[in-house]
Amino acid sequence: MKTRYWLEAWSGESRYRQVCNLLGSKPAAQARAAVEAGHFSEALEPGAHRINELLDLAEHKRERLDRLDLPSGALSVWVECAYSDAHCTLNLDAATLQRFGELGIRLCVTAWRGSGDGLPCSEELPETRPVQVVKVQMQAADQDPVLPEAALADLRVWLDDGSIWGASAATPLYSARMFRKAPFFFHPHLILIARMEQQLAERMVVDLLASRRLEEAFYPVYLPDTREQHELVLTSELSFLHEDYLPISLRETLGLRDEQLIQGRHLTRVRETHALSNPFDTRIPHLLNMLRGRYPQLAALGVQRQDISIACTYQHQLTCRLDYTPELLGAVGNSGHFLSLVSRQVPELIVRTSA
Repeated sequence: MKTRYWLEAWSGESRYRQVCNLLGSKPAAQARAAVEAGHFSEALEPGAHRINELLDLAEHKRERLDRLDLPSGALSVWVECAYSDAHCTLNLDAATLQRFGELGIRLCVTAWRGSGDGLPCSEELPETRPVQVVKVQMQAADQDPVLPEAALADLRVWLDDGSIWGASAATPLYSARMFRKAPFFFHPHLILIARMEQQLAERMVVDLLASRRLEEAFYPVYLPDTREQHELVLTSELSFLHEDYLPISLRETLGLRDEQLIQGRHLTRVRETHALSNPFDTRIPHLLNMLRGRYPQLAALGVQRQDISIACTYQHQLTCRLDYTPELLGAVGNSGHFLSLVSRQVPELIVRTSA
């Protein structure tokens, strides 16, 4: 087990050195878009006490950071965990969650099963599948009318195992145009390519297959293997602690429909499982809505706010990447609940390579 923590601030190149000096981070020779500060690593599971140290740093510098007029959502706490056991768990108490909301700081978590010396793409994987490229399609998505070389395109790749893969490709000039509009921009599964040429796109796909990294750069449009249909599966769970058996079922109290209800003597759980096509989706707002307006009824049954906790277990194939907004974290904390984030790697990953 190895866990790394740091505070990240999107400063933009113009304010890079100012933010570095403010946060006590040594600036790089060339200005960057983001500043990382407060780096710390340890051979333990992630813990809220280390996260609070980073929140302390942000809070201490908050007024001076505000004067720099950084963009909304510029600050984030990063937790990176490499685990060798069956799973990795991050537990956050209500007070810590409230601080995220009050300070306007995002929480970003990256987890994978490995030694911690590098991302899992550099390790030997359980199963490889030799494939050949059937077709590569490039379709223009956005292009500067004045400067055609500044372009964004949609890519589709068909392989002979029946799978179809998608990504976006942008030229350096297109990226430069975006940076003129904002200090940063985001596009899922974006690949930078020197020129929008069919031959170059085909060569890129062949090179990615040869290096066994196609699944990192592209997302699955269609997978014939049912076990691969969804890369990320989320199991969300509400837990209620109580002294003895509840006199009535919580199904009607909470207005449950398809959710699974597991009711015991001292613990009642409400559970649901969803396959996520977007790794940044979360079911936490749904769980909070389930509780909204029902706290008096739960209190009458002997269940107080502090007796209720939320757990999200993410089953992933390679790397689990999570991103939580300060508004969402603050909402959980203000409700008085405990939050557990669990990462669990799914076995039998297939990685495609050159035939």
